[in-house]
Amino acid sequence: MNMAKASAQASTKKASAKRSNIENMYPLSPMQEGLLFHSLLSPTAGTYVPQIVLSFSGQLDGNLLRQAWEKVVTEHSILRTGFNREQREQPFQVVYRQPAQAEKLWIEKSWIEQDWQRLSAVEQSAKLKILLDCNRSEPFNLNQPPLLRLHWIQRGDNRYYLIWCYHHLILDGWSASQLLKEVFQSYFSLRGNSSPATRAISYPYGDYIAWLKQQNIAEAESFWQRYLQDWEGSTSLPILKAQRIRPQEQNAQPLADQQRPLSEKTTQKLKAFAQTHKITLNTIVQAALGLVLSRYCDTPDVVFGATCAGRPSGLAGALSMVGLFINTLPVRVQVEKEAGVINWLQALSAQQATTTDYEYVSLRSLQSLVNQGNSLFDTLLVFESYPVSTDMFNRQTDLQLEDIQFNEWTHFPLTILVSGEQQLTFTAKYRADQLTSEAVSRLLGHLNN
Repeated sequence: MNMAKASAQASTKKASAKRSNIENMYPLSPMQEGLLFHSLLSPTAGTYVPQIVLSFSGQLDGNLLRQAWEKVVTEHSILRTGFNREQREQPFQVVYRQPAQAEKLWIEKSWIEQDWQRLSAVEQSAKLKILLDCNRSEPFNLNQPPLLRLHWIQRGDNRYYLIWCYHHLILDGWSASQLLKEVFQSYFSLRGNSSPATRAISYPYGDYIAWLKQQNIAEAESFWQRYLQDWEGSTSLPILKAQRIRPQEQNAQPLADQQRPLSEKTTQKLKAFAQTHKITLNTIVQAALGLVLSRYCDTPDVVFGATCAGRPSGLAGALSMVGLFINTLPVRVQVEKEAGVINWLQALSAQQATTTDYEYVSLRSLQSLVNQGNSLFDTLLVFESYPVSTDMFNRQTDLQLEDIQFNEWTHFPLTILVSGEQQLTFTAKYRADQLTSEAVSRLLGHLNN
């Protein structure tokens, strides 16, 4: 009896300690709900797990860099957040407190050091690819933060890789950029190269969730129903439906990619055209993709997906918040043969501007409303910006950021990513079990022309 009582008291004490370690609890954003669904459906698929590979040369202290990451994890609530779906009808996220004595324990779970100095450049390249493939497909324990992994690799004399892998549930690209800047500001401060930066007011991600609760979901859904009114149905690529994978391609990797750059001259012409006619480069690319899909699908009215920033102007501190704000929503392009190009582009721009106030709605709810739960589209367009630029350390003469690689996969059969400042590059990421390399190459060629 005494043993049972002691056991019960120990369990109560443990539960009480766990509750006291909880800082906050709140629901998921619409985008988080979608990502959680796909993560649980295919935990090893490697989708929605962004990877950033930073290549450095010069003086870089790994111990200080690790301390800088510890500091950042402590300061941002989203990095101390786990996701739970067992104890309630709807999934929810839990923000945990981080006692000072536990900081290093948390980062220890996520920080891995390796030495590749004895490997040749060819061997290092091959090993990096294997590491990225394995790292991406290794599931996160979504209940236990931080949902990130860091590999610190010495690849030569004063030459290093920092590989940062995180789950998209907690961060978008804008936030990743902010965090990297904070990490290296902290690093240079710890190293004594600069005084500690004055940190801007940090607004917790929970403020955004609270803002979402105040929005009129019925009004937003009504807007999107009108936006898609009279649209006949899913824009599914014929090459996706009917394309037969040849036997020699059946054993190909399920995920594949291709790149097609525009010339720098063409990129600058497009920018000048956009500026002259007061439209964005994003609008031009959306129109181009709409035209290509229209011809492929033999319809003047097409819908594809696009990511939006999702940071509401009416929310205090939205631009400096760290978390997941982007959303994936439909873009409707109606090709009007009689309309002039400029008028058509400006009309498309104006149409897209009307969606800004309703970017918070769930894609899954839209699919239920307008397409009986079926997928609205199988092509996604993403304007990609690298989380950090190579001139980030131009004042640090003993440290150079030589290269940046950013990699992420979605669950869509075809994702078109657009990146670059001086020269636009189109990257197609696709499922090789649903699309052949020839079909994707042709589509990219048509898009670029």
